[in-house]
Amino acid sequence: MLRVGVLGLLLLIFALPVEGKRNPEEEKVDVLLLEAADTTLSRGKRVGLMEEAARYDPTGRAMHALGRYYLEEGTVLSRQFARRWLQRAMRQEPGNGTYRMTYAELFRLAGAEDKFFEQVRQVVALDPNNEQALYWAGKHAAQEMMLNLERETLHSGPERKKRFNYGGYGKQMRDQAIGYLSRLLRIDSNHKEGRILLGQVYVEGHMAEKLVSLFDASLKQNPDDRDAYFFSGLGYQAQGKLSAAFAAYSEGMRRMSELEQQFISSIVLLADQEVLEEGGDLPGARELQTFWKGRDPLFMTGENERLLEHYRRVAYANLRFGDPEHGREGWETDRGRVYIRFGKPGSRNLYLDRANYILLRETWSYPGFSVTFERISNTNWKVLETWMQGSARSKLSDLIERVPEFYEDPYWKKRYNVPFQVAQFRGEDGQTRVEIYYALPGEYVRHRDVRSGVQAVDLKQGMFLFDEEWNEIQKSLKPIRKMPWVDGNAVHEGYLFWGERLMLDAGVYRLGIEAEDQAEQTLGTFRDALEVQEFGVDRLQISGLLTAQRIVEQEERPFGRDRFMVLPNPFQRCQRDASISFYFEVYNLKRDEFGATEYQVTYQMRLMPEKWVEGEDEPEWTTAVSHTYKETRPWEPHQLTLDMEGSSPGPWAFRVVVDDLKSGEQAATMAHFRVMP
Repeated sequence: MLRVGVLGLLLLIFALPVEGKRNPEEEKVDVLLLEAADTTLSRGKRVGLMEEAARYDPTGRAMHALGRYYLEEGTVLSRQFARRWLQRAMRQEPGNGTYRMTYAELFRLAGAEDKFFEQVRQVVALDPNNEQALYWAGKHAAQEMMLNLERETLHSGPERKKRFNYGGYGKQMRDQAIGYLSRLLRIDSNHKEGRILLGQVYVEGHMAEKLVSLFDASLKQNPDDRDAYFFSGLGYQAQGKLSAAFAAYSEGMRRMSELEQQFISSIVLLADQEVLEEGGDLPGARELQTFWKGRDPLFMTGENERLLEHYRRVAYANLRFGDPEHGREGWETDRGRVYIRFGKPGSRNLYLDRANYILLRETWSYPGFSVTFERISNTNWKVLETWMQGSARSKLSDLIERVPEFYEDPYWKKRYNVPFQVAQFRGEDGQTRVEIYYALPGEYVRHRDVRSGVQAVDLKQGMFLFDEEWNEIQKSLKPIRKMPWVDGNAVHEGYLFWGERLMLDAGVYRLGIEAEDQAEQTLGTFRDALEVQEFGVDRLQISGLLTAQRIVEQEERPFGRDRFMVLPNPFQRCQRDASISFYFEVYNLKRDEFGATEYQVTYQMRLMPEKWVEGEDEPEWTTAVSHTYKETRPWEPHQLTLDMEGSSPGPWAFRVVVDDLKSGEQAATMAHFRVMP
């Protein structure tokens, strides 16, 4: 039985009859080449059949078949035989691009890439529709373009350094690559390797619109191509179309297996990607949600910019560092893993083989560390070494364990930290009343007088409340046109302030406040983890301490929290010649048979060290004052003003201790503030 292998199929292809009337010699060549395709025959027999066919063949196809046979044997000697037969075939048919393309492969297999690409260009000139030649010509032009990217440093040896820029030559190579690859895709619109290579050119050439068009066109033919969605999203994101980018990435993720989705979402949490290959445990859905939501730099936008950047890095890694010819994803490579975890390097140093102009190594530099990759083969790069704090390591996992994933806040130029404070009190129906106050310093917000104590502003304010696992509980996004104003005083030069009251069940929450000035484009933010305590009815308890600049009791108002006008002090500091006030509430005081309570409140203070060293003795508490109260209510509000004149500057702790003289119970609460010099 005749068995035809890969080479046999090639021989059959080249043995097909040419157009027109065929003579007996041509038919004999067909028969001999068909016999030579039988892989059960010995090497000598097959070679003999092809050599006999070459004696009768007036064209070069039998010689070309011999050249391919020797070429695929893959030895130095066989390549010499292949060269001779291919040269004879080209002499027979000088205009045959297929013969010259096979001849070009000799140089590629020998590592002489310059000569290989020189032959490829000749093939394109002979046969402008030769798909293989168009692909390799496009690849060569793309490589040349990428070797001359802007702000790259090229090393041709340790003694020479030359800075290249993306000038005339780079643009010329970019345009050539686009020309070759576009023609290839017009001939074969499903040429995946060519499309991905053209996508690389568009990405590095900053041609985002063309990148989107390229892969949107691909999706019309292959609507389930997950990579095309990611690459299209890459183009949308480069244009600033974040909603469209996120939608494209989501479609790509949806077309992955559940395990792949989980791995892609958790790749920056892993020190070693082999956990996927070895069937190890990946982070769960809750852990991933906590990780990504907690890293969202701005809640008031519709997208999680950190997660978008992660998807962008995955898309870029797959487009730029993947190996579609061998079915290897970019995120599986060393360069892809480094890019996904740390992002685009600040600079790249490229090291070349000067004789053949082949890229051998490249070093990516980041703040505080660098990674050098070595070229193992045309499609395979491995980490050679990593440098961090003057020490070299050879494993990527060493770097990953020492350096966390890196992401630069896109809003850092306009962001400032908002001073805030949170205090908890007993609410109604078993809930806890959480009071939140924050200050916007006047220098960050454009404002103008409306009336005394009130300023006109143009703010977009967001308040966001999540549970411990970052499930959204409450969201408020609204414009703010007027805000209370505190004139310059001992605490600050002048600031706007705002407050919120939330009624929450006991538990752990995550809070975010964001205020963006629409005129100045400044962004004030703070985030806090809230452990909301439960205030019961069966034991003595004290609320949190609300720090204030001043507190005024309005005796005409009914008993309760709103009886007290509190000017909050979100900065939680005072000058050494000034005072600081506190508001708190005492709950569940025991009453005797006559309905009377009796309890003692003790106020204590201590100066804290600027830096706490574990193991050091804590400073002693100093009792400032102690009062005994006899009242008739089971809960009581209290206020206190501390005179800090002459006190030492620095951080202070303030503690309130309540002793219920009827029940013998004791409760305490504490706050910190700073005395300014």
